[in-house]
Amino acid sequence: MTKVLVVDDSDSFRFIITEMLRLRVPGVEVVEADNGSQGIEILEKYDYGFDAIVTDLQMPIMDGEEFAKNLRFVDKTVPLFLISGWTAGVKNVGLFTGIYDKTDVSYLVDELKKLRSSR
Repeated sequence: MTKVLVVDDSDSFRFIITEMLRLRVPGVEVVEADNGSQGIEILEKYDYGFDAIVTDLQMPIMDGEEFAKNLRFVDKTVPLFLISGWTAGVKNVGLFTGIYDKTDVSYLVDELKKLRSSR
């Protein structure tokens, strides 16, 4: 089973990503967080046991880049995908496995299917 953490402050966008993954990636388990701080709490609760993480850039409390820095301090290898309507503002591109615009999230399904097949 593939376990994915989705971190986004938009309830509707988290719902779309979660449902798309559940429908198109068989056996995926999705856990949700509504900001980077909550994402870190969930990572700690699950002992950083995720196969991939998807995060937004602009969020309250802790944004996507700060979340990525905290994550990379503990886990430098887990695939981390940034999805945002404002990708031009990313300062630390190297923190992310991929950076994508929110207008087309089909790439995410492809990336997770590749991840599953490489195991």
